[in-house]
Amino acid sequence: MFPTGNNGPENEKITMYPLYSLVSKFTQSLSFLILLAVLTTACGGGGGDDSPPPSNTGAGNISLDASTEGGSNTAFAAELLEQGTPANNIGVVLLHGRGGNPDTAVVRQLRNDLFLRGYTTLSIQGPVPSGFAEGGGTQPPFQNYINESATIFPEAYARIRTAINTLQARNVQKIVVIGFSMGSRMASAHVARGQIDELPIIGFVGIGMYTSGGDPLATDQTLDEIGLLTTPVLDIYGDNDTNAATTAAIRQSAYVTAGGNNYSQLALPCGAVTGNDCHKLVGLKGNSNAPLEMAVANWIAGL
Repeated sequence: MFPTGNNGPENEKITMYPLYSLVSKFTQSLSFLILLAVLTTACGGGGGDDSPPPSNTGAGNISLDASTEGGSNTAFAAELLEQGTPANNIGVVLLHGRGGNPDTAVVRQLRNDLFLRGYTTLSIQGPVPSGFAEGGGTQPPFQNYINESATIFPEAYARIRTAINTLQARNVQKIVVIGFSMGSRMASAHVARGQIDELPIIGFVGIGMYTSGGDPLATDQTLDEIGLLTTPVLDIYGDNDTNAATTAAIRQSAYVTAGGNNYSQLALPCGAVTGNDCHKLVGLKGNSNAPLEMAVANWIAGL
């Protein structure tokens, strides 16, 4: 078992920008607006972080090596849940938050839920700054990721490519990438810049995305490039997660201004939950009827 991990929010200081309106035709479709209304009503019933993951019969913990994709030759951990024939031939790669591992907050709930809905899922260990153990439960300072981004992010790209190739060998033909918190920064940058010749990425889900830290950590700096690729994006955050909520329009504008036309943005209502717990969407996940699981599953089904 992986340690639970700190997996807290990225509490670095950010530049505050004013919110502004964007042309509605570039935002959610009518079906997604209907989904939002349903989720708003349902938010009280979602399981919290202490909810046990659903039962599954998948493969369990595996070890991967990214050296053939230009990464280090040190093995990294992953959690694979494999379907013989995945729904719509889709496989899902997931990246956890800072201080976490492939089975900590948000990615644990989604990898299990999407598996039970018929998808093959592979949640991978993200690289960490030097001096810190991967998956060890200690949250490295955000500044360390900035200082070492020139090595950490290429390693993340190599690991994601390795994960995609692993899924291709298991009857997967199309890929959705999901990232939470620091994982959303790595995933966004990979979709924008890390793809080479692996299976096509048909969608990117970013949960708890921030725009701080400069390129490549700032998601608005990579979402514009994803907009150029016209890859569909689902941007989810808790409405009381200040760093995500106050930069929501910035992220959306970066994608749309670059020419992207398939960007859906969803603020889940945290109610009285604030801070780190809202960042992790506590009370909004944990079972198949919870708002987070419903939002992601419905969006993927519509790709």
